[in-house]
Amino acid sequence: MHSNHFDNQIDQIANECIAVRLRMLNRVVTNIYDTTLRPLDLKVSQMNILVATAKMGIARPADMCHILNLDVSTLSRNVERMKQRGWLQVVPELDGRAHRSSLL
Repeated sequence: MHSNHFDNQIDQIANECIAVRLRMLNRVVTNIYDTTLRPLDLKVSQMNILVATAKMGIARPADMCHILNLDVSTLSRNVERMKQRGWLQVVPELDGRAHRSSLL
């Protein structure tokens, strides 16, 4: 059983912590976008990648991760899904090491 002091600390964090409130707000906004984009079979996270790719022309993964604050595995997973849907194509670098993305 929690002490009353511990419960008060939890209540204070839940009510006053900006990070907690921002995460909750982010979930609400993301849900609104995802619901709106559902008929297109698109999520807001994927839309961000598509918009950034359109703006950049051909996007290097490292640049995309930096701009969108994504880790490589998240970007790779989303690019792969969008490639399967025919929204993106992957263009190999001349040296064959990295792969860039562009809109189809």
